[in-house]
Amino acid sequence: MARKKFSSNKYPCMVLCNGTSKRFGSNKMLAHLAGKTLVLRTIDRLHNQASKIAINGDPADYNTLSKHSVFPDTVFEGNGPLAGIYTALEWAESLGSTGVLTVSGDTPFVPLDWVCKLENMPVNKITLSQVGERPHLVCGLWPTKVRPDLHAFLKDGASYRVRDFLHMQEPQFAIFPKENGIDPFFNVNTKEDMKIAEQILAARNGHVPSGA
Repeated sequence: MARKKFSSNKYPCMVLCNGTSKRFGSNKMLAHLAGKTLVLRTIDRLHNQASKIAINGDPADYNTLSKHSVFPDTVFEGNGPLAGIYTALEWAESLGSTGVLTVSGDTPFVPLDWVCKLENMPVNKITLSQVGERPHLVCGLWPTKVRPDLHAFLKDGASYRVRDFLHMQEPQFAIFPKENGIDPFFNVNTKEDMKIAEQILAARNGHVPSGA
């Protein structure tokens, strides 16, 4: 049976790639998963789901890797994922969009109906992804109207945690099922995680990875 394709082109999506990759030991976004960099694996899952795709990261690392624009953090550089989300909100506003999608670049199995499910939730609230009891706090749809609130939160400097900002915003959650027992927002943090991702991809492609 052919895999169902979902298409949504209402919102732009920024792929967050500005982490330090400390647990991986090198820039994990550029590490190869079955012959393709991790970030491009993630982008492949987004092509039919967003009006535009951009990368949040160092242009020196990603400009030659992808045809998509690369935006470094500027105003709040070094303040973690929220800085990338702020950059995404600024970018979306410059495009005249009322919202922006964000997803971590180390999430190579994003559901193909991800955005459709987010869009089916009530509008005008931050809408995040959840699998079982586990929320994925940077994989979601952010209304651009929250940018001033996020600016004030980051400028205050009391916390840079995504969870702390969300406590002030009362987000809603779109629930996603596991796929063959796997969280579709599985993200790669370590070399061992990359081996797991290789096994997941190989199983989906119908073969056993070498060395398994």
